[in-house]
Amino acid sequence: MRRAVSCCVVLGFLLCVSSAGLLAAPGCADDAPAGTGDAEDLGADADADADADADADTGPDPLACDPRPAPLPLEGPAPDGEAVVGAVTRPADLIGGEGAYGEVGRAWKLANRRVAFLIQGNEGRPIGYSLFGGSLLDADLQRDGPGQDTFRELFPVVGWRLQSVERISVLCDGNGGRPAVLRLEGVDVESGMMPLLDVLAGAPKGFRIVTDYILEPDTTVLRIRTQAINESPRTHPDVMFGDMLIFGTTNTMFSPQGGFGPVDGIEPSWIATTTDPEEPRRNVSYAYATPYGPVNTPISTEGITGGIGRTVTVVRGGTETFERYLSVGDGGVSSAVEPLLALLDTPYAVVAGTVTGPDGPAGDVAVVAFPEGAEPGRRTAAGQAITGADGRYRLVVPPGSYDLVAAKVGHTRGRAVTGALAAGATASIDLGLGPRGAVTLDIREGGAPVPAKVVFRGIDMEPPERQLGPVADEVAPMGAHRVLYTPDGRGTYPVKPGRYRATVSRGPEYGFVELEVTVPEGGVAPVTAELRRLVDSSGWIGAEFHVHTRASVDSSTDTCQRVLDAVAEGLDYASSTDHDGYSDYQPCIESLGVQAYFHSMIGAEVSPMSNGGHRNAFPMPYDPADPLRNWGPQFWAGLSSQALNDKLRALPTEPVVMMNHPRSSLSYTSWVEFDPVTGETGREALTTGFEAIETSNGGELPFDSIEQLTAESDEAIREMARSSGRRDEVPTFRDYLGFLALGWDITAMGTSDVHGPSGAGYSRSYLRVGVDDPREVTEEMVTTAVREGRVVVSNGVFLRVLVEGEEAMGPREVVPMGGTEVELYVQVEAVPGVDVSTLHVLANGRPLYLRRDGSRILAEDTAAGGGVLSLPLLAGDAIDEVLRLATEVVHAPRRDTFYHVFATGIGAMGPLPSSGPFAYTNAIYVDVDGGGFDR
Repeated sequence: MRRAVSCCVVLGFLLCVSSAGLLAAPGCADDAPAGTGDAEDLGADADADADADADADTGPDPLACDPRPAPLPLEGPAPDGEAVVGAVTRPADLIGGEGAYGEVGRAWKLANRRVAFLIQGNEGRPIGYSLFGGSLLDADLQRDGPGQDTFRELFPVVGWRLQSVERISVLCDGNGGRPAVLRLEGVDVESGMMPLLDVLAGAPKGFRIVTDYILEPDTTVLRIRTQAINESPRTHPDVMFGDMLIFGTTNTMFSPQGGFGPVDGIEPSWIATTTDPEEPRRNVSYAYATPYGPVNTPISTEGITGGIGRTVTVVRGGTETFERYLSVGDGGVSSAVEPLLALLDTPYAVVAGTVTGPDGPAGDVAVVAFPEGAEPGRRTAAGQAITGADGRYRLVVPPGSYDLVAAKVGHTRGRAVTGALAAGATASIDLGLGPRGAVTLDIREGGAPVPAKVVFRGIDMEPPERQLGPVADEVAPMGAHRVLYTPDGRGTYPVKPGRYRATVSRGPEYGFVELEVTVPEGGVAPVTAELRRLVDSSGWIGAEFHVHTRASVDSSTDTCQRVLDAVAEGLDYASSTDHDGYSDYQPCIESLGVQAYFHSMIGAEVSPMSNGGHRNAFPMPYDPADPLRNWGPQFWAGLSSQALNDKLRALPTEPVVMMNHPRSSLSYTSWVEFDPVTGETGREALTTGFEAIETSNGGELPFDSIEQLTAESDEAIREMARSSGRRDEVPTFRDYLGFLALGWDITAMGTSDVHGPSGAGYSRSYLRVGVDDPREVTEEMVTTAVREGRVVVSNGVFLRVLVEGEEAMGPREVVPMGGTEVELYVQVEAVPGVDVSTLHVLANGRPLYLRRDGSRILAEDTAAGGGVLSLPLLAGDAIDEVLRLATEVVHAPRRDTFYHVFATGIGAMGPLPSSGPFAYTNAIYVDVDGGGFDR
């Protein structure tokens, strides 16, 4: 029922390293370099490489130099033959880009004429996953225009412990053409935020740790050297040297052993990245390697890689060194990795040439090499490059024979064969792209252009091949061949020539329009549709409270794409909720011109790695003049679950605090070992201050079967909750009901937790706010509706319930019973193509037995009357193709009762990016005896 949520990627890394027996893993314990040369042969400062037995304090440091008489500026490229380093004191010194997190006064910069790197200082306010500063945060090519950094973070791990950064100094400022060297000095310390890593770390080792960032002139490679000087009275065996290497999923990883994708478990020779060639602000790539052979990667997922480069014994009084290299390229794999291959003396061949399209040389084309004869769809890429504006590419591959494929959005692919390539060879091969195609959209509602989504599924066209990497029409979401989003129903977009079935939609309240479209070679096909709003959700807004953008380490989605996705799926409102960071949607809302359709607030997914797990808070304080304030794990590090909720509730914005995916991994109810039947916990007292709980995450019904909510299932639920191996299986709706039974006012919420470019709003939360225009919706209206429980959770279905003639829901809207029976008027709507086939009704958290009585449905406490827990909806229940049910459900309660109503279906939902339609209410409270509601 519950999918693995990608939020816990760092925690997953720690779980893996703690259980995989990695200290003896192949590729870790061998001190010898893997290349044909020695580690001491690498780079211009070979004499500075530390020998394992050397005393780091003996003699002058060969990396040191006298300072320049007049420092060179940090802004812009350094002169030829020079490298510079210094503290960042002006905004012009920063690198810039989507992933740029360096700050003036809190960072150091190394640069030459080709590249620039930013290292976080130790002045406080750590942005990343090391609380001590000293992380490599930003890296980019030198550019004439704005920076394009997409790198997230790198910091060393020594013996499962981190390096404190007590002193940062310039060892050499590059005077006389020497390398620029920034030195970080400290000792081994616990992470202070990764409990499982700290368990592995054990007691302090007594290491003095020195990390040098070394940049030579005119290179694109940064050398990173970490020394552990054992000042303890004992020898330490099996000390792991590695890095927390965080590229973020904005970057697609690549390795020679695995092609595109995560590198966990494959011990890559090196790791590189690339991005979608069509992304105008992401023309940057990275490559990482060590001189010790393959990198042991116990886990590499969602942009975070734990890399172990070396495992050694550090003798008493001795010094051991870990060196590695990070290079920067122009967006393609080859441009980043070639300098490392040369540095490591790794044999390789080069293929270079020009890619042409219908109008001549074609830029932004991915050229990918596969082993010759490998089967498309099953093959693994061996190399990749991206063409420049002149159509030129330079591709590096291991010696061998290859099939080359050229891929660009909207074009059929070009192909060539290299023949046998020997080490050191350079082959000149030009490629031609196939014909291109395009579509022009004209999507309207009532004659006026409206936002929409168009999903193209191929009937007769070149099939996509995901092994080509991040090319938009090779990796389209939802199993489609191309998915387009338009903010105004118009525009011309590249689509490969061919015949398609196109579906135009605008979320679950609009009817789908299906068309057959033929995109001609070299031409443009019109896609024209008139959308009709079929579902009446007046008085309610469709809202989303768990979505991610590139501000989250595990999401690559551009902020404006997230807004486009939300608007095209018919959402009216959303809170941004990035992991320990903040995204402001308003600039994108304005630039896209969708103010009439969508509004937002700024929130965050506060994401501790233990101590109760992730929780969303909205709205959060945000200062555009200081956007990185409270950014990162610094906000929650060292806090208990209760202290964190107290901190959140004390913020001036008074955010709603929502418990996220409570049964996923070490999220809250699993972590605290909550028994929803008794309300007891196995770990510590319950954390108070949660006002909402994510019962449906990613379009999931909050139970596997309605029987899991019956009294007969209580013992089985208790056994699940007590079992360390099964407590994640406890239905989230049982947790919600368990909290209600404890007297909590807590609201069930539906969210998508979407990380990719498509899927916001599945599931979603409909809020009764009394207005329909998003421009009239205020933050207070939203938070009040959530706190008061005026929320219907929906996945493609809209549900409206009146009790005793009133549209009431939540503990603030208790309705007195008018007679001897409670009448629930249930109205269910869904557009054609979305199934609604079953009705459930709960009283005080228990399913009622339902049976038909003429036009009414009777709900009874027992099965004696012949009722069933799951009442099938019949064709005769539907008023029309949209209004699937409009009838009274009657129950005779014996005491004050709160009700929940569920309408569910089966199967996919056409172009909507989810399956398993449903909707359900929050608690509807009825005062039976006139004395107020008694729980």
